[in-house]
Amino acid sequence: MILDRVFGAPVIGALKKGLEGAAVRQQVIANNIANVSTPGYKRLEVKFEDELWKALGGNGFELNATHPAHFDGASRGIAEVTPRIEVDKQSTLRVDQNTVNIDQEMVELAKNSGMFAQRAEILNRLYGQIKSAIRGEVR
Repeated sequence: MILDRVFGAPVIGALKKGLEGAAVRQQVIANNIANVSTPGYKRLEVKFEDELWKALGGNGFELNATHPAHFDGASRGIAEVTPRIEVDKQSTLRVDQNTVNIDQEMVELAKNSGMFAQRAEILNRLYGQIKSAIRGEVR
């Protein structure tokens, strides 16, 4: 069906997964902030974008498609990408053995909020274009 091809396009799948990843990251950052004073707490981080890039075929080479169906394999790979929560092993320990730096978390929070808003706006515009096309409106 044509709607499956439109709504299953890799760009839409990637944006949806990007929103999912940003939502998980938001929860992890909030958890880190909540535990800033907890002795022994180890900062958590979300690993996601590199896997999504790989699923999209981003291996440093430019993709050349000669037919729209050539991207179907990428969209299946996108569905399998999930955000991973890992302990940050790069952060330095404080005296209380906690690795959370509140300044770093606030920067990450702002950056993540911006990425979420950007992805949501792009997805909203794509859905608006699809809606206009279905209605036969000219933009």
